[in-house]
Amino acid sequence: MRELIDLKARGPLRDPVLIAGHAVRRRGGRSAGRAMDWLTKAWNAEAVAEMESDIYLDLTIRRPDVDFSPEKTTLAWPDARIYLATPPGATQDLLLLSGFEPHFFWKQYCEQIGAYADALGVKTLVCIRSFPSDVPHTRPAPMLLRSSDIDLELQFGVQAQGSRYQGPTDISGVLAAHVQNTMRWKTVDLTVLQPQYFPRMPNAETTLSVVRVLDKAFGLQTDMTSLVKEATEQLKTIDESITDAGTRSAILELERQYDAAADRMDFLTTGPITEEDDVPLPATDDIFAEVERLLREGNESSS
Repeated sequence: MRELIDLKARGPLRDPVLIAGHAVRRRGGRSAGRAMDWLTKAWNAEAVAEMESDIYLDLTIRRPDVDFSPEKTTLAWPDARIYLATPPGATQDLLLLSGFEPHFFWKQYCEQIGAYADALGVKTLVCIRSFPSDVPHTRPAPMLLRSSDIDLELQFGVQAQGSRYQGPTDISGVLAAHVQNTMRWKTVDLTVLQPQYFPRMPNAETTLSVVRVLDKAFGLQTDMTSLVKEATEQLKTIDESITDAGTRSAILELERQYDAAADRMDFLTTGPITEEDDVPLPATDDIFAEVERLLREGNESSS
């Protein structure tokens, strides 16, 4: 088994944190990976390590991309990569793990990721997940929080609900269990929710929620101008495409439920944050149960 490939030497890092977001083959499962891809560009992150895809992926399922140009043919392999980012204003260095959920060798994959990051001084893991849920597209995408440490919970802005979930998990669950049990890291799981009915395209609003929550947790001010514009255009496109009265009525009901529970402390704040408008978003036990059901069933519909 080949080891993780270290691409670049680096000096000591400042209290580094590993943020992981995998694209998962389930409905709504690629939003976390897309958010990580956006952050690597927005934070000018530099690739420092990679895990070669021919070891961990079934390339008949996630194929490489090809670019036929007059000069040469270029292949882009879907390798998992670790990037190093130091956003403006950051007091910590951030390692970003982005890639597709492996098909093979999950234990080795997590062991190599953990050993690499631990050697760099990482003691905290933030996992980003994404799921479909009964939420409206007209509101900020809400986020569930689960953490192994109460101080880490409060750093992200809310105390998490406890969970006694038992059952199948994804690569984020395996990675978190490995670093927590073996290396005594602190872990936090952020699950961003998108509407069940959202069309099969990248969801800018879920990426906005991820970036806003990370900005708040790490004291950053990421420029989201282009992302806000994209989300606004998507909202307009979706609104124009919904012409059925029954669908509009259902969305209005989702908005009513969302707004009625806006004073509960179960969701992270993901809208624009000001002193006057720092309102936690709603959560319900039903949504936790739905996320756990999707994990058990392993929905294989790609988003």
